[in-house]
Amino acid sequence: MRDDKIIAIAKYSSSRDIIDAFLKDKGINIDDKTFFSLGLNENEYLTPLSVGQSVEEREKVWNDLHIICNLRIPEQSQLNIAFEKVVNTLRTKTEHSGSKESNLYFTYYKPYQDGPAYRIEVKKELALSTERFKKYLLSIKKQIVFPEIREPYPQYLVDLMAKNVAGGLFAIQEAIRLSPNLKLDKGKFNLLFNYRT
Repeated sequence: MRDDKIIAIAKYSSSRDIIDAFLKDKGINIDDKTFFSLGLNENEYLTPLSVGQSVEEREKVWNDLHIICNLRIPEQSQLNIAFEKVVNTLRTKTEHSGSKESNLYFTYYKPYQDGPAYRIEVKKELALSTERFKKYLLSIKKQIVFPEIREPYPQYLVDLMAKNVAGGLFAIQEAIRLSPNLKLDKGKFNLLFNYRT
């Protein structure tokens, strides 16, 4: 949360934060991402807003957001204090149940006319700096190879690598199984079986 150059682009979002906050009585039965994919034109975006615009989103997601460290390590209490401090900037209520604005903002941006809108989450500082924010949107547009790849290229590459990790692990397991150093009579029989934690 300290570096406003780090942004997030959700691959999938079923949020109805905007529709529930501003268009609830209009009978719209789609999510925000679909709504803005249909409603925005090329290079248009929603003015960034703090997360939790609707009562539903505030109460179900942002009011009680928490992260804790359950590891029994010497740094556990220090980590939990640090987590609480950071997560508190994301919450949409104060300790005494008052409503507040989160430091996490979001927008929907449609870089290409025939493409989808993207839900982009940014820090408050970037959201409120219009010129910098527009440069970030242009950067995102230049990283999308539409229609072949429907997401920014760096995000596509990370996803591709993550999906191929399993294949690499399979190759390592096979190498272990075929190793002449694997002596089944020396208690190493368990290396032949998969075990997922």
